[in-house]
Amino acid sequence: MKKSYLFINTVNEKHPSLVVFNGRGDFLFSEKFIPKQEKIIEKLKALLKKAKIKKDGISGILVIEGPGSFSGSRAGITLANSFNFLFKTPILGVKDADGSVEEQINNNLEKLKKIKLSSQAEAYYKYPPNITTKK
Repeated sequence: MKKSYLFINTVNEKHPSLVVFNGRGDFLFSEKFIPKQEKIIEKLKALLKKAKIKKDGISGILVIEGPGSFSGSRAGITLANSFNFLFKTPILGVKDADGSVEEQINNNLEKLKKIKLSSQAEAYYKYPPNITTKK
């Protein structure tokens, strides 16, 4: 069985958000996720159906940790960490350097292939948290 990997980027709106790619880094399928307008789980289901991959058939996940908005960063990280928890899918979290998706995949593919099991990815925010209430 050929290995398939998942790229998740919910922080950089210029690029596809969900990409299924193979062990050579070739794109197999991609989907754009528009925050606040679409549900990321539904987009992922549609993508995996097109790619004919079961949820537990993903060999690894490359996820952009940030910098991004609170909601944008958390959406991708939560999705990746859920795969790690449910299916023991290895995760490689990386910072977005405004590179293209192809560059992100090519720069990190060998690291992703070597991960056996990972700890959870952590979000990296664009701004310091501002959680206050008015008195």
